[in-house]
Order: sequence, then C-alpha cells, then structure tokens
Amino acid sequence: MRISNSITCDKAHKALAIIKEFSPALLATRPNLYKRCLGGVATFEALRPRVKPSEPVTYCSLAGQQLAQKIATASLDNVLAVLIEETPDHKWQWDVVSDIPLVFGSPVDAPCETREQAEATVIGALGQFGQQPKPAEDYEPVPDAETKRQIRVNGDIYIVSEWPPEMVDQAIRLGMQVHLLTEDALLAGLANMLLRESYPPNSRDEAKAVALSLLANCGWTHVTQEVVEDFCAANGVEMGEMA
Repeated sequence: MRISNSITCDKAHKALAIIKEFSPALLATRPNLYKRCLGGVATFEALRPRVKPSEPVTYCSLAGQQLAQKIATASLDNVLAVLIEETPDHKWQWDVVSDIPLVFGSPVDAPCETREQAEATVIGALGQFGQQPKPAEDYEPVPDAETKRQIRVNGDIYIVSEWPPEMVDQAIRLGMQVHLLTEDALLAGLANMLLRESYPPNSRDEAKAVALSLLANCGWTHVTQEVVEDFCAANGVEMGEMA
C-alpha cells in the first residue's frame, strides 16, 4: 500500500528529529539525512509486507536489555523509517527508526556483506516487534535498566548512570568554558581522549568516568576512531581543536 506524500514527509521529519536527539553518531555519518529518511520511509513500506513474527531472541548486554523492553511493547505501526545504505568499503549497514522513540541497527563494526543480507536482517529484526526477548543464560539483567546508559569504546562495554537533562547541560557548559571549545569540539575531544587514553595526570579514573558518562548521556553509543572522524567532519571540528 502506497502512502501519501504528506504522510511520508511527516514520518521523515519525525525520524530525523528522533535521530538528532537519540543518535548523534548516526547523524554525523549521514549527510543529507532528511532525504535519506524520505527514502527510508519508502524502504520500510516496501519491506513491511515481508515481515512475519519471529521467535524471540536473547539479549546479553544492557543495550540489548533496554531494546528488548521497548520492542516488546511496540508494533510495526511505530516504525517510521528503515535506512539501508552502502558503506565506503562496499558493505551494507541498516538502521530502524521508530516513534517509541528508538533508533537501532547493525553494529558499527559488523555491517552486512550485501544489501539482500541487510534487508533480511532488518525483516528479522522487525519480526521481533511485539515479542518478549529473554536474557541469555550467562547474562544477569541490570536492575533499574531504564536509569542506565551503555557505551562501547573500541568494543569494550561501559555502563553509566543516566543524568538529568539539566545536569548534562551544566556539564557541557562547564566543559566549554574551561577548555574554550564549542560543544561539538568538547564531545569529540572527550571521545578522542578515551580512544588515546590520554587522561590528565592524577585524575585518570575521574576523567574517564566523566567522559564516558557525558558522551553516553549525549547519545553516543559507540566510540571508535571512525566515529570520531565522521563526527568531526560532519560538524566542522578540526582534529587540532581537540588537543
């Protein structure tokens, strides 16, 4: 079933707003994102008839636990767009954007080999909507998961507490004043510090904890060299600013 242009545009605008708020890394790696969201609405509508309920999967991380909680109460009517795109090294990545709000997709370090594989993976993921995933046998669910955030640094998983919005804003303003940086340069600098493990003398643990917490509460889920470089390129941050 085709949907009207006005509905398509409305869904694309909603998808873009959710990505901006909840997935800055995705935003940084997708130029012309509104246009891509328009295409993503059409992609979802094309794939939707092929979606069938699938067996619930297991989860083995906090991010998987949080995703499971949201997906269990969602339906395909919550989906706004599906982005399937080729990477510079000719692999394929996918992302699902829903109005729950929720953004999830292929792991940063594990794209699909072909578009057909990406489509099949998306269809399987959409088949989980309304299902109740269970924890893996070797995973102990995190209590009060809704008050925590997960962030990966080169594959290593860290769990931090969720901060109130006013605390996030205050930390960003303070960091900008102390380091004389823009917000984007500050966040990129913190991410780069984690990658290089170049912490201030005598405050390694504190600096690492603050960097992880602030980035996670600003929507960063992964920190890799590629993510940082893409973020800097998308936001006009010179690598030298982060030193």
